[in-house]
Amino acid sequence: YKNINDTDISSFSLSNLFSIKNIRANRHLNENILSKVFQRIVSSQFDDDSSKDFFKDDIEKINQAITHNVESRNKSVSEILKKIEQENHVGMQLRGNVTQQTILRDLIKYSFTDGDDFIPEDQFGLGYVNLLNIIGEIIHYIDNYEENSHQSKINLLFIEEPEIFMHPQMQEFFISRIDNAVNKALELANTVPENKKSLQCQIVVTTHSSH
Repeated sequence: YKNINDTDISSFSLSNLFSIKNIRANRHLNENILSKVFQRIVSSQFDDDSSKDFFKDDIEKINQAITHNVESRNKSVSEILKKIEQENHVGMQLRGNVTQQTILRDLIKYSFTDGDDFIPEDQFGLGYVNLLNIIGEIIHYIDNYEENSHQSKINLLFIEEPEIFMHPQMQEFFISRIDNAVNKALELANTVPENKKSLQCQIVVTTHSSH
């Protein structure tokens, strides 16, 4: 194998030519699966350097308040330990440990809307939840897609058995319109001109469904 300068490559690995994203089959839809998917999407918006101190002052205040309010528990547990251990016993401290990562991880709660009513995600059909989960994973893939990566690798997006929990009509709609959905997701991702990106990948769908 040779590189662009026609120089021999001795440690070439075929796996380095492929970048694979796999949206796995959801045979067992976990609780709050949609909230978790969209939490990842929102969290990815805070990955750049300009956002790393976004909650810094607020987090310090929260941790100070927590530490102050649990101080009495520190003392009471230490006093009890003294009755059991030697005088030079190891002390303990409870303190606030809120971080930006923990805030973002629990930031989003997904609900369906029907007029002015909010319906918890676990009250909707499993096929619809599975479809939204796939859409969320596609959005997350586009948000984290490495621009111009296709110049050095082959990008593959696998969607494994999307038909699970879907009735036949939804299956047929999905497979005939998945390209449109990906293009729309890319179009929406490019609404901010400075973040505009292209998507060079091949989508592979595996299925057992005759539909």
